[in-house]
Amino acid sequence: MLFRPLGTDEIPISDRGNQPNTKDHFGIVPSMDFFLRVENSERRSHFFHSAQPGEIVLGELNSKTVSGLYFQLLCLEGGRSLYLEDLGLNAYCPISQMIPAIDPNNPNRIFSPGDLVRLEILSVKPELEKIVVGMKGNALTLEMKHSAQLGLVFEQDFPLPYKTAAFERKSKVTKTYEELLDECLGFHNPNSVTCLASAMGILNNRNTLMTGLRGVFPENEKGTTLRRVQNGRWAHGSVAEGIRHFKSGNLTEAFQCLNKALSIDGENVEGLVARGALRFLYSFLLIME
Repeated sequence: MLFRPLGTDEIPISDRGNQPNTKDHFGIVPSMDFFLRVENSERRSHFFHSAQPGEIVLGELNSKTVSGLYFQLLCLEGGRSLYLEDLGLNAYCPISQMIPAIDPNNPNRIFSPGDLVRLEILSVKPELEKIVVGMKGNALTLEMKHSAQLGLVFEQDFPLPYKTAAFERKSKVTKTYEELLDECLGFHNPNSVTCLASAMGILNNRNTLMTGLRGVFPENEKGTTLRRVQNGRWAHGSVAEGIRHFKSGNLTEAFQCLNKALSIDGENVEGLVARGALRFLYSFLLIME
């Protein structure tokens, strides 16, 4: 349900492209692949085949050349959050896609090896394992341009899932997904489910994998209407049987069948008319006697 494609009428209520590093809204832990025993080669292959232009990555500057910068990718943030530091992924940023290194404490700062930078993916070539990134926001949506500031960042700007994953990688004690989740303050927030449902845009939609059931149900397909139609069909059989008994002169059996029909569907017109006619005939016979 969580990973099905959103329909055209399903728009997330809040932007998940730039989640705040908050611990009190809901539980935030590294992505599931961090906890699975998957070979790095498989993780690399999956990343190269799933990465899309417009996604945001954080990287560490390795080297500078006349033509551009080379980065080691540390994590993917935004709609997807992946820990990449242990995969040895490199990306290239052409000089034409660079912006000045903005540092409030050093106005004359330039990019240097070891700097941490937020980047956008411009293109991916899985067969060559080549990633081209940039800092100008050319591949970002208008909403993402306002929520994700590209360029020089600092350690405090890194997303919480990456910080947790990096700490766990350095720790001698390996914790499970459940243990890390239980340690999150937000996981114990009683409104965490509501918060996540709102962020994912699934609060106001009928949540089903069947496309035809996500909209407003027609009145004639609702349970009350269907039950009325079903009862009418069941009652019709008893009415027909009562009429046969009536024509055969078996008045007692006819009464029983008609009463049964009306107990199933009290508004059955044929049953009411037939029982009324039968009562009139029964009264007339009593008078004749």
